[in-house]
Amino acid sequence: MHKYNRLKRYRSPCPEAGGIEEILLHAHDRPLTFRMLERHIITCSECRKIVHRVKLFYEIFADEIKQPKSPKVVEFARTLEQE
Repeated sequence: MHKYNRLKRYRSPCPEAGGIEEILLHAHDRPLTFRMLERHIITCSECRKIVHRVKLFYEIFADEIKQPKSPKVVEFARTLEQE
């Protein structure tokens, strides 16, 4: 069989980056949707990159919230509450 006669693997459409993050955040509540994303990222390098960036963001975020709070940030947050 010639290589150009092989069947191409079906590839589902890519969700937007925000949609990917939403799926990852709610994987426990929506296991079927999560499994569909898992299958999709096997063949989609762009979505795999998005998943990697989302994971990296939350790892950095988790480290940051463990740090002592800056008085400037606390004061800024208080001004937002007043608006």
